[in-house]
Amino acid sequence: MGTQSAGSVDRSVLRRIAGPGLALLVGAGLTVGGWTNHVAGAVLIGMAILWGLWLLPTVGSRLPSLSLERSDGIALRVRRPPEQGKRRLRGQTEAVVKEIWAYLRSVPDSSVASHRGWSQMVRITQEATDEGEKRAAWSEYTAAETARYSSEQRELAERFGGRIQYLVDEYQRRGTINESDARLLMWQSGSHHWIKAAATTLEALKLKL
Repeated sequence: MGTQSAGSVDRSVLRRIAGPGLALLVGAGLTVGGWTNHVAGAVLIGMAILWGLWLLPTVGSRLPSLSLERSDGIALRVRRPPEQGKRRLRGQTEAVVKEIWAYLRSVPDSSVASHRGWSQMVRITQEATDEGEKRAAWSEYTAAETARYSSEQRELAERFGGRIQYLVDEYQRRGTINESDARLLMWQSGSHHWIKAAATTLEALKLKL
């Protein structure tokens, strides 16, 4: 059996549960005394329980949870508190989005090169005297576009592919997006033009957390 940690509990949570916890301890201590102490202890224990129930909705989202997972064996996983997980996911999303926009500002606009190639192909086909020249111009254009797109895909996959996949998986796991949305985001992340839309979508998803 293995154990995986999810990090420390928020200090504000510890401060909030300290009150009912102390009352519970004092009450338990008083119950071992005489009749008067026993009654006072029972009152304190009751107050601590009510206090804890009142605080539970507030601090519950900040406390880690336990779950058993089966793979090769049985593992006890301590899951990160939901609020901590959201903060972490927001930070990761913001970092990736900022890097995407910074990268796009540092490289030539691929749509300009694509439009230039298209215009050149159209001009050649209009000036061509036979179908062979037209087919050659079209083949040259499509080959150049295919090579450019493949190069973009490789570069973007190396820079952002793994991190974007992780973010997409996390948002899908939380039910923020569905499988179709996830596939679209991963497809958009493969080109200079469409990754702009992916960055905008990720920014919007971050705001929903």
